[in-house]
Amino acid sequence: MARPMCHTGAPTVRDIFQSFFIVGCVAFGGPAAHIGYLREEFVSKKQWVTEQAFSDLLALCQFLPGPGSTQLVIAIGTVCRGRIGGLAAFMGFLLPASVLMIGFGYGFLEYENTFNQDWYRGFTIAVVAVVARAVAQMAPVLCPDFRSRFIAIVIIVGLLVWPSLFTQISAIAAGGLAGFLWRRNKTTLEKFQPVRTVSETFAVTNLSVFVFLLLGMPIFSSVVSLPDIFEVFEGLFRSGSLVFGGGHVVLPLLEAEVVPNGWLAQDAFFSGYGVMQALPGPVFAFAGYIGTVMSPLPNGLLGGLICLVALFLPGTLLIWGVLPYWARFSNNLRIGSIVSGINAAVVGLLAAALYDPIWGNAISGKTDIAIALIAFCALQLKKIPIWLVVMGCAVAAGTVAAL
Repeated sequence: MARPMCHTGAPTVRDIFQSFFIVGCVAFGGPAAHIGYLREEFVSKKQWVTEQAFSDLLALCQFLPGPGSTQLVIAIGTVCRGRIGGLAAFMGFLLPASVLMIGFGYGFLEYENTFNQDWYRGFTIAVVAVVARAVAQMAPVLCPDFRSRFIAIVIIVGLLVWPSLFTQISAIAAGGLAGFLWRRNKTTLEKFQPVRTVSETFAVTNLSVFVFLLLGMPIFSSVVSLPDIFEVFEGLFRSGSLVFGGGHVVLPLLEAEVVPNGWLAQDAFFSGYGVMQALPGPVFAFAGYIGTVMSPLPNGLLGGLICLVALFLPGTLLIWGVLPYWARFSNNLRIGSIVSGINAAVVGLLAAALYDPIWGNAISGKTDIAIALIAFCALQLKKIPIWLVVMGCAVAAGTVAAL
């Protein structure tokens, strides 16, 4: 028998959408901060889920690939009102950031040649500080012992020597394999009680669709000539399927898909990602910008919506697919060890991306280094909000260039 997950009666679908929309409008600071916002709003204030239920759902979302904070949003909505509640929570949380990023994409298309390029460079410098802070925060948690640190270092060296999308994907798989073969004697995964708001039939359907799209799309595209947008959808879906450790990890995966294929110039890619750091909501909303400004058709609003669906769909299918079964294997030693190895690989992946291509694209002199270092200290030591630091980097780069 599952323990009660809600303090209060089930909220309406409208209440769920409105509440998560409000959180999506103010949720600055990235995935870790989002968790704090969600706990404060739905455990402390509204009491829609219990403290233990929140911890259980958070443990599940950390285990799965995908945008962890958005998956937690879907899980809370699902616990409160079933599938419709999960969908309403997801749409409410995603809407503000998606509208802003698609809007920025239209502004980029309209005024690309008149925008202050030095401000754009400031956004890319901010990405250095943001990703460096992510590595600094994730490394102690995901690499707590010699085993995990060794895996991370090997991954860093491998990715710097052989930089490619295939190497990145292989690194994640290698981390999981190393964790399995070099597993610990104990696991610290939380015990989780089953959730009855999603049927097993619905769960199996979601997992089947996930496997079919992840494995079937590459095979299908290799034998049938399809429009470019299908290749874009496949690339973003694959990126969304391989993200462990938070939204920032999607950056190197997306860059390896989008830039080498010529869908988006590297400067435009990192400028858009820098702007995303100044906005509230999930980092994955960056896909709306990519779809809006990319060269393959359809771009614009339709392209933005397609890319948003492609990047968010894997995590949504997985959270709904695994939710009823989590209790059956959450304490399995082997699974815990695989996850530990993948987490270490994630740290290596992000650290390697910090050097190449992020640092190489953003930093071109001592002034850029100084701005990035000040931004990092502001984030890590002074706890200044990310959006304020990003805007500060843009202003600083523009001001220095004007002097």
